[in-house]
Amino acid sequence: SPLNENYVEKIVVDGCFINFLDSYRRHYVDLGHKVFPVFYLIWMWFKIYTGVSVKQSNPLECVKKLDIPILFIHSKNDKYSVPENAEILFKETKSEKKEIAWFDFGTHSHIRNQNPELYDDTIKNFLTK
Repeated sequence: SPLNENYVEKIVVDGCFINFLDSYRRHYVDLGHKVFPVFYLIWMWFKIYTGVSVKQSNPLECVKKLDIPILFIHSKNDKYSVPENAEILFKETKSEKKEIAWFDFGTHSHIRNQNPELYDDTIKNFLTK
């Protein structure tokens, strides 16, 4: 794998989720949609067309093998990639050189919008270590 061959030296992730199914379900419900049956049909068709299962191919399984430095950036008020799941990802990451940076504000994928200077400095500090 490329990560084992030193192609990537460090990784920074923002608002990472345990699996896409969980995150997408939270979006779906937040938009007022009922989960059954359409939500499950989406993933059935996704697997048929791509050959990939979103339940089996996910960040949680990947971080268990990750042995390079990683910085998790996460918002305390992310309602799609919830903080509890970020804690699980952090705990399950194999790398001994892992950090998590919590931001008080910023919705999912918009953490930088609330405080660009702190966000950028957090990444710069991690990358220069």
